[in-house]
Amino acid sequence: MAIKYHYFKNPVDGDHPEQEGKLHPRIVSSKKITLDQLCHKLSLGSSFNAAQASGVLKAFSKVMIEELTNGNYIHWDGFGVFSVSLEADPVTDPKEMFPSRVRIKRLHFRPFKNVKLDLAEAKMIRSDLHPSLPYFTKEERKENILNYLAMHETVQSVNCIKFNGCSRTTAGRDLKELQQEGLIQRIALYGGCLYTLAENPNP
Repeated sequence: MAIKYHYFKNPVDGDHPEQEGKLHPRIVSSKKITLDQLCHKLSLGSSFNAAQASGVLKAFSKVMIEELTNGNYIHWDGFGVFSVSLEADPVTDPKEMFPSRVRIKRLHFRPFKNVKLDLAEAKMIRSDLHPSLPYFTKEERKENILNYLAMHETVQSVNCIKFNGCSRTTAGRDLKELQQEGLIQRIALYGGCLYTLAENPNP
């Protein structure tokens, strides 16, 4: 088992011109692993069958969410810590910090040292075939996002990464700029967010 990667050019960034032309690695052979696939794999190395493993994991997920929404953090021995952070509408008067203004911002995971060490031992294999992802300028990437939203109701950073061939940081920056320009609007969700076209976009 190994991680297959290839190299990509760093996008042009006016704030960091020294990065132009440099390369970075990116996983090119990742695939989605479903709960059913995980449960099947668990059943091969334990006394649980796949259905039992599925029931345990679903119940475990439900209990984790319950504890996180009670303001607790989950200390998973041998794996890591799960926690949530908050955000609120900007106010200057503490009296205006009503519960309705406060919401969960992000789900955090901090792996333990042993997990980091195990991941550090992952074998890397360079892909023989370079993925045929075109290079887009910032304006072209933003135009691609708007074109995507013209055909779909929502977009996430993961979508931008795929069709723009960019990093997660670049995708987030493009979405933030489009939001600041009044062209799209952000919908906060538990553990992430979606973006839609603005109802009344700036001319």
